[in-house]
Amino acid sequence: MIQIDVRTLLVSIVLIALTVLIIFTIILVKNAITTVKNINKITEDASIVTAVTADKAENVGNVVSDVAGIVSNFTGTRQGNDGLIPTLTNIGKAIGSVSNYFKNRSASNEDEY
Repeated sequence: MIQIDVRTLLVSIVLIALTVLIIFTIILVKNAITTVKNINKITEDASIVTAVTADKAENVGNVVSDVAGIVSNFTGTRQGNDGLIPTLTNIGKAIGSVSNYFKNRSASNEDEY
């Protein structure tokens, strides 16, 4: 007849459960490390995209401000408050800003390919 000591049986069960828990913890940590590495890559890509977007927004903001200046000067010229030369100067600035924006845009598109 086989005799089993209850205390030895309980200690054996706890040791087996502890071993399984340690194995699951190791697998969990391994997967967490992989996930953190992927999140770091995504964060780096997001920072690049954010920088490019901020640059584009700044370029568009410059163009919009130049165009707003043209409109206000043109309106002032029509009302007789401003001269023709400042209005033409602002039109030239706006055209320069728009052309620089499209040059920078085409240059950045070429860099992406």
